[in-house]
Amino acid sequence: MFISLVKINIRRQERMKRILSIVATVAAVFTLSAQQDPLNTLFVQNPSLANPAYAGAKEVMSVNLGTRVQWTGIDGAPRTSNLNFSTPLQGNSISVGFNVLSDKIGPTNQTGLFADIAYKLPIDNRSSLRVGIRAGVSLFTANLTELELSQGTGSTDVAFAQDFNGEILPNIGMGVYYENEKIFAGISVPSLIGFEIEGDDANGTRSFGKKQHIFGMVGGKFEMSSDLTLRPAITARFLPSAPVSVDVQVIADLYEKFGIGAMYRHQDAVAAIIQFSLSEQLKLGYSYDFGMSDYGNYNNGSHEIMLGFDFIYRKGRVNSPRYF
Repeated sequence: MFISLVKINIRRQERMKRILSIVATVAAVFTLSAQQDPLNTLFVQNPSLANPAYAGAKEVMSVNLGTRVQWTGIDGAPRTSNLNFSTPLQGNSISVGFNVLSDKIGPTNQTGLFADIAYKLPIDNRSSLRVGIRAGVSLFTANLTELELSQGTGSTDVAFAQDFNGEILPNIGMGVYYENEKIFAGISVPSLIGFEIEGDDANGTRSFGKKQHIFGMVGGKFEMSSDLTLRPAITARFLPSAPVSVDVQVIADLYEKFGIGAMYRHQDAVAAIIQFSLSEQLKLGYSYDFGMSDYGNYNNGSHEIMLGFDFIYRKGRVNSPRYF
């Protein structure tokens, strides 16, 4: 009897995973009218993902590569990859940055290419305010006919009988970023231009779109001893007609070589974070998210990894209240 109950439970979990896979792919299509920008647990470690004002804030040429696999075990779950490059120009007052982003959710995919430019306004010898703008384009596709539904595929359902291929979407964004030796804060709207894509099928006109997001962040650095530094931070995402997403994290840096911390995302997830300073120039970060909703029982969590390299040519080190 015990074995039978175990088998029944396994079958229920398999059916639930199948249902969630369908829900994830279909929801990816129907929620595009209020589509959210990619979610990142390691956003504080690389604010350039959403804030163009951060370009060149480390005052050295830097490259960051990151990827996030969300809700592992669920077909069609979000997968995001990004490549970021930034460098200050002569005098450090003006900086430029370039970002490449790939965001896949179910049958949809957005590939973006963006350029940032930031201007540094010194406040005093220890603090500054940076203002940045972003411009670029995204290529949007939605292969709706390839959806695997409970009965047949998308090509057999009139609601999914038309794909969206090669839609080019322009984008402009802006942000501000403040930093001194102890604290940092920033706010940005990475996509000022919302978009709406329309298509016709047997049921009439369908439209998919994206609305503006507002990203905010604040944090600091507290030296507890010569070997231990605490770096708390709060980030928030605001989207019209959707709940506010708030992340709270604390990372403990040990001996300026190793960091360990935790993150809490309101009513959604908790995460473990580890960071390594492999050298003065090379940094590695990893996070694992544990889902707190009912869906958390039917996926294997979310993984995120980030690799950063700073081209440090002069004597000295990058001193930031944010960066590990």
